[in-house]
This record gives sequence, C-alpha cells and structure tokens, in this order.
Amino acid sequence: MNLQQLKYFRVLARFEHYTKAAGELDIAQSSLSYAISSLEQELGVFLFEKQGRNVVLTKQGKQYLYYVEKALDLLEQGDRLLKNSSTFSGNILDIGFVSSVQTRVIQWIKTYQQSYGTNCRFIMHENGTKALMRDLKNGTLDVVFSSEPENSGEYETHPLFRQEIIVLVPKNHPLAQRDFINPSDLKEEAVIMHTEETGMRAIISNLLAFHEIAPLIAGEASEDRVIAQEVSIGLGIALMTDCPEIYPENVRAIPLQSPLNFRNIYQTVSKNHYMSKDLVQFLNHVEKMT
Repeated sequence: MNLQQLKYFRVLARFEHYTKAAGELDIAQSSLSYAISSLEQELGVFLFEKQGRNVVLTKQGKQYLYYVEKALDLLEQGDRLLKNSSTFSGNILDIGFVSSVQTRVIQWIKTYQQSYGTNCRFIMHENGTKALMRDLKNGTLDVVFSSEPENSGEYETHPLFRQEIIVLVPKNHPLAQRDFINPSDLKEEAVIMHTEETGMRAIISNLLAFHEIAPLIAGEASEDRVIAQEVSIGLGIALMTDCPEIYPENVRAIPLQSPLNFRNIYQTVSKNHYMSKDLVQFLNHVEKMT
C-alpha cells in the first residue's frame, strides 16, 4: 500500500460513490477503482460493497477507516507544523549549551541575525554536557556548545575557545584575600562539585587527582549559577569556569595555579542528522566570531 491509496480510500469512504470521489480527487474513475482494488488485494479483505449505485464500507472497511484517518491526520499535522515554522523563519535551530557559555551564545545569535538579516528562530537549551549529548543524538538539538563529549567519535566536534578554571569563595573566606590559590590550599576545604551529568565533573576530578587531592564534597549541582549561589551562602568553595556575569556580589573568583586550570569548549553536531543551510551558515558565523 502507499499513501495515495490511503487518501483515495478515505475520500471514497466519505462520498460512497466512485464517480463523485474521482471528481473530488480529480482522477479518472478507473484509476480510483484500480487503487482501491489493489489495496483490497493487499489487505486480503473487501473494504466496500455495492449498495445500489453507491458503495458502502464493509465491517472491515469501517474498522480500517478508523486507523487510516488517525494516520493521515497525524501526517497532516506534521505537514502543517513544518509549513507554519517555515513561513515564520525558514528554519528553527535548537541550540544546546552549558551555562558558562550562555552570554557568548546570545551574542553569536544577535550578531548572526544582524549580519545576515535572517528571521531564523533560535530555541535555546541549557543543560549539562551529558544530557545535551543525549538530546543531540536523538535529534532534539541541532548543535551543542559544551565540554568535549564522551565517545566524541560519534559526533563531529570542533574546539572553539578555552575557559579559565578559577576557585570561587565567599568574600569572608580565609582564602578570599589571596591573589592566587595553589591546589594544595584546597585539601581541607569543603568543595561543591558539578554533578556526573556535566562535563565539568570529570575535568575538575582529573585536575584534583593530578594534584593528589581527594575533595571533601559538600554538595553537587549541575548549573554554575546554582553552584555560585551555594558558595555565596557558605556551603563550600567551588572550582568552576570564570563566568563573572553569574557571580553573586559576595563571592570572589581567584586564579588557580595549575597546568590544568582550563576547560575547552567544543562545538558539536551529530554525524547522522541533516544540517540545514541556516545551521551551516550559523556555525560558519560562530567560527568567525571565535
């Protein structure tokens, strides 16, 4: 069977008359008869039976019509969704990012729209790296800006820029007066860590392990803003990327002296999903901006 046969079947079921249904479909009556006959042969049942000059649905035909209408209605809803989105913008781009790059992503979108005069609609999704990669893999997202993903061979990744890792402490903390902090200074400190869902968890864990420090974990959070707030109320200190726009007033970011005091941000797309012209053009713009 094919979609055309199902559409013919639905129209004939509505008109219950071959000539009228063929006129509605703007096809020859013989073509309609052949399509319905072929469908019946494939299904192994009669869908219509004659009633005078008309035809009516058989019991099996009525049952089948219920599912055909549901299937065609769903397909038509999908058509309308795509047509409505295209009339608005030509394309919708779903952008995933970790919280520390939000300001950059907003700036890229702003300058892209200014430069190209596009009405492309951007939908922004903030999350941890692992969650973002799952959404990228299943097609929910078009591109992700985050830490390097695990199993990066499954994706197309491109490094964009480097972020410094700092130590965030409350302003009334003994370390707050330092110009810099050595990793050894953190041995007795309660640390608020990123959750396992984030790329930062592995980066910070590796940094601390490199300096032979087993952190005293005071809490965990997936978003930098939440971690910064927890630091501000004295729940612990944190190692995070330098992102002044999200810091509360009563915290201080202090440089960390370590060869591993950085995190690379990557642009990641799926190897298996279609890339629209808008997406390719936006990614080229991002590369120019970085």
